[in-house]
Amino acid sequence: LNATATRTDDGEKIYLKLVNPREAEVSVEISLRGDFPLAGASVQMVAPDGLGGRNTLERPAVVQAVEGKVERTGMSGRVGLPRWSVAVVTLSR
Repeated sequence: LNATATRTDDGEKIYLKLVNPREAEVSVEISLRGDFPLAGASVQMVAPDGLGGRNTLERPAVVQAVEGKVERTGMSGRVGLPRWSVAVVTLSR
């Protein structure tokens, strides 16, 4: 799993960029602490059906972003990343 987190300048959102380069699904637990009361969480995910999936001029929508699900509990959340997927989780206060 590769992960990067950034916070907006106004401090209202945190973006987590997650990449699962493996052949198996990975479950990621997100835990916040400190001065960020979690009010909302969403995820946009790209999970091609196999490594050969790609967009072309003839087939421009083979690989596209879809809404994922973040299971929230208080200041924590969990997201499942399918194999070979990329996700951006948006956390809002």
